[in-house]
Amino acid sequence: MSNSIFLSHSSADEDLVEEFVYLLNAGMKIKSDNIYCTSIRGNIPTGYSFIRHIKENINNATLTILLITESYVESYFCIAEMGAAWALSHDIYPIIFEPLNYEVLNRTPLKDIHAKKIRKQEDIEHMYEELLDRGYAKKSSKIEFIKKADDFIKFLRDENVYNNKILLNFSCYPSEKEIVQEIVKVEAVECHRFNVSFADSSESWCSSVIKFNPLKNWKGLIQDERKLKIVIRGSAGIDKIAIEIKDGNLRHIEDESKNTITLSQDFEEKIISLSSLNCNNKSWSEVAELCFVIHKNRINNDRGYFDIKSIDFV
Repeated sequence: MSNSIFLSHSSADEDLVEEFVYLLNAGMKIKSDNIYCTSIRGNIPTGYSFIRHIKENINNATLTILLITESYVESYFCIAEMGAAWALSHDIYPIIFEPLNYEVLNRTPLKDIHAKKIRKQEDIEHMYEELLDRGYAKKSSKIEFIKKADDFIKFLRDENVYNNKILLNFSCYPSEKEIVQEIVKVEAVECHRFNVSFADSSESWCSSVIKFNPLKNWKGLIQDERKLKIVIRGSAGIDKIAIEIKDGNLRHIEDESKNTITLSQDFEEKIISLSSLNCNNKSWSEVAELCFVIHKNRINNDRGYFDIKSIDFV
């Protein structure tokens, strides 16, 4: 039996695909038998050619849903599936997930096709109505649908936090003065140490930057009133560290004077509010860098270090 819906996705987005298929099954009453998805167990028979099976099912499908993520656009196989659906004149339903924007389709054959972004329950309701009108979905209990839609939105918000978690394998981009980064063991916990020297410098500060490429989208985090948590400590040579957050044009999103933290010689959790000074939500959709501005101690100002154990959102 052929599947009427071909779900084109990246294998790296397995969790997203699982939640999306569950939304289609339980919220929109679309049976798994009518969905071809390589992440669904049993869709590819044992001993069958993986590529041949995908080709047969994309040929047999009438609707192709594209789950377009950062992993999707980096996959040659996914782009090939997109091109095949376009060439076969399928009914195409592109869904773009943050932090990507609509412009991601500009260099594809779908550049003039309207795509959907799912940010809130109303977006899922609209998708449901469209799939109903096209004959793919069936009427579902409103209570059941709303619950499944809410679950999916919650998943996306949690996933957005996970994707935007700031890992400690970032590169260091100092200005004014070189900052040497090394990995050290502290109390059996790995952390990053930044060695700072102000010797032979008239400057009272230097900086280190975490650059996000592609730009990160923190808009959902701001709307949910999330805060940035940094577990940090420092030596006596450093007085304080100010946190600057900049957009794609390197304009300040946050005023560093309200995001300044003092350091102690023991690890402490520093909680930084991200939205207290800013009401321009558009800026938070293109966070380009997180900058640490290190200020030297006026008394002991030759050199110092600071250790970062973790940076994430709460």
